[in-house]
Parts: sequence; C-alpha cells; structure tokens
Amino acid sequence: MSIQFHLQDRKALVTGASQGIGRGIAEAFMEFGAEVIACDIKEEGLKDLEKKSIDKGLKCHICTVDVTDRSQVKEMVLEMDDKLGGIDTLASVAGIHNRYNIDEMPDEIWDRMISVNLTSCFNLTKHLLPRMAKRKYGVIIQVASVAGIVGSVTGASHYAAAKGGLIPYIRSLAKEWGSKGIRANCIGPGLIDTEMTQVMQELAVKAYLSGLPLGRIGKPEDIAGAAVYLASDASSYVNGQLLNVCGGYLMA
Repeated sequence: MSIQFHLQDRKALVTGASQGIGRGIAEAFMEFGAEVIACDIKEEGLKDLEKKSIDKGLKCHICTVDVTDRSQVKEMVLEMDDKLGGIDTLASVAGIHNRYNIDEMPDEIWDRMISVNLTSCFNLTKHLLPRMAKRKYGVIIQVASVAGIVGSVTGASHYAAAKGGLIPYIRSLAKEWGSKGIRANCIGPGLIDTEMTQVMQELAVKAYLSGLPLGRIGKPEDIAGAAVYLASDASSYVNGQLLNVCGGYLMA
C-alpha cells in the first residue's frame, strides 16, 4: 500500500494568501512540493511570502488580484494556467468578516460580503474547471466556516449566509465534475487565530472556548494540514465533503 501525502509537481492556486489561513495553506503546499500561485488584493503580504519562499528554495509566484473582479480573475487564471502548464489545485480562501445587526446593515456591506466570500469561488471555478477537465484531473478546496452550518449570533448573519452558500456550491461541483476527474471539498474552520478573528471581544472568545473540548483557539497550520490532505492523493476518494476543523465545536 502506498499512501501519497506529498504534492510534488502540483501547480496550486491559493487565494487570500497574504496572511492568515491562506498564507498558511500556501506555505504548506510549497513545503510539501507544490509550485504555488499566491493571490491576494494585499500586495505587501504577497511580496513578503514570495521573498521568504524563494529564500527557502520553494516555488512561489504572486498575483495581486481582486477576486470579486471577474475580468481580473479570468485574466489571472488563464495567464497562470498557460504559464505553469496547467493549474491542478485551487485553494479558495479569500474572505472578509465584519459585524452588523441585520436592521442596521447597509446594503453595500451585505453585497460586499457575498461578493468576496461566495461569488469569488464562482469567479475562479468558472475558468479553472473546464481546463482541469481537459486534463482529466483537478482538486478544488474551498475554505468555508462552521458559521455556515450553525449560523451566527454575533451580528454576522451575512458572513454565515455567504459561508453557508459555499457548501452546497462545492457539493454541486463535486457531483457535476467528478466524472471528469475533479474532486471538490470544503474545510469548515472554527475559531482560528488570524487578523480577522483578533477583533473579537475577549468575553466572546472565553465563551467560545468554555464549551470547546480541545480548549484552544485553532492556528492557521491546523487548517493547512487539512488542506494538504485534501489536495494530496491520500484523499483521492474524498469528494463533496465538508471537513470541519474546529477543535470539536461541532460533534455532528
């Protein structure tokens, strides 16, 4: 029996790669052998990632892209797919988070949340899937959230709605494109220590941890480990699934 956890010779596109979970996944993919296209709207973080990766002898390309801009996404995907000889793995991580009560939420805040956290996955997969299908191989990994399953009680209904919408979308891709050699899965992080979650009030964090079996906030590398598994051939029979990485927050 040979179980392959490596990503040697893979060409992976990672969005939201300048910081947090996206950066953790990009770094892990490279350490396991992949050539990575790291994308984000924040150029400074990308340049730092590129420099540190090259210093380690890893293969990193950076692209400053707004994943809500369909023309930018199309141009980037087609250019990098041709340049690298085929992108075979997508880790769609780019996301935002903020808090507004429903009755106080400006329309543009709702629209922006859905655009960044949900529609961006469509923008990416629309152009990647046909090219993957021609090569009869592809892996789609979407970072969702446990909030997309249980909802939010912290003024983030728009965040929960966007993340919740990703799960059936990815399962639909798994059904529609599986016969073409493409696997699609979601990761559902719990509370992870990133810049996005550091704005949470101390009492809210304590309340979350009080019922958590592992008793600690997650780290980006916890999600990166799950992403490496789903990207590798060790998960070659895993398709259309949601892998919750939440320290036991969800037990069902």
